Amino acid sequence: MNTQNGTEYEIWLQRDDGRRLMLIEDAAAFEYAKTINDVGRFTITLPADFDPVLIERDRRVSFWRKPLGGAMRRDFAGLLTWWQYSDDEQGRTTLKIAGPSLNGLLKRRIVAGAAGSSEAEKTDQADDLIKAVVRENLGSLAAAARQIPYLSVEANLTLGPSLSKGFAWRNVLEVLKNVVDAARTNGSEIYYDIVSIDDSDFQFRTYLNQPGTDRSGWLILSSEAGNLNKPTLTIDSDNEINAAYAGGQGQGDLRTIETAEDTARSGLSTLARAESFADARNDSSAAGVQAVADAALALGRPLTRFAGQLVDQLGTRYGVDWFHGDRVTASYRGRQFGCLVRSVHVSMASGGAETIEARLEGSN
Repeated sequence: MNTQNGTEYEIWLQRDDGRRLMLIEDAAAFEYAKTINDVGRFTITLPADFDPVLIERDRRVSFWRKPLGGAMRRDFAGLLTWWQYSDDEQGRTTLKIAGPSLNGLLKRRIVAGAAGSSEAEKTDQADDLIKAVVRENLGSLAAAARQIPYLSVEANLTLGPSLSKGFAWRNVLEVLKNVVDAARTNGSEIYYDIVSIDDSDFQFRTYLNQPGTDRSGWLILSSEAGNLNKPTLTIDSDNEINAAYAGGQGQGDLRTIETAEDTARSGLSTLARAESFADARNDSSAAGVQAVADAALALGRPLTRFAGQLVDQLGTRYGVDWFHGDRVTASYRGRQFGCLVRSVHVSMASGGAETIEARLEGSN
């Protein structure tokens, strides 16, 4: 099917093993959303006489997209888990089918291990740690009944900081989110995704810094250029900490106490000083306690956040000049911000009008 701007689409309905059942050519409308480190979703509106025999739970749906000037590629893959028949006031029936992206598989498992077990407590580099969680709970190292067919896990890349985490009986997706949040706190951005390799097989992968391509050196977005919409710049000192104390081993006056202070920020005014205390009893050395105080100070820095929407137009075409998960640069109010294309929402309304909404987030 073609959109009004020349983009071509193929929507394939597949069996749960990936074998193609049919090319959906009579969709009245559709949409799909991709979001980093989370579960996306698709919806397709179909005529009411669509063969109900084809609708079964966990059949796969793949959206292939070819933008004008670009190549045909699989842009989204999901699982059919929801459908609905409904009548309007004139008695006309429509059918909608919907479901999550492949990352939805991560929500279907928990960490099936007791506290203290090797399955539920791990120390490893951030990306290797989450790969181990996936392997052991839905991949090749899970019990046979818990393994998801056609899913492999990428080889370890050893990215990000070393972390120690416990997560007995918790949902796998929530564990992954917690680990990448901890990695971010330690200065590394880790991303993950389940990617279709072909119609049958898919793979869990991890990435450092961005899941896509770093285009920040040459793809510049701005309101003046017409390729940036609804920019917002937020300076947030609500939870600032500019003086941190940490206490190590010992009691009372014998306890080791170290401090860290950003005098440039705490000395702004008599009201500016904001303090915190961190317990560092596991550290026996003054250097270890000092490191805890320094870390608490670093976490309390004021936040500068930029957000906006990337405009799909000549020179910044989705699927040609940029993709979901890429890094780009946005220019706003005399400042430049390194941004990640964090989410993309694609829709086609009846009549073939395509809409691309891309959300940027970044800082400088």
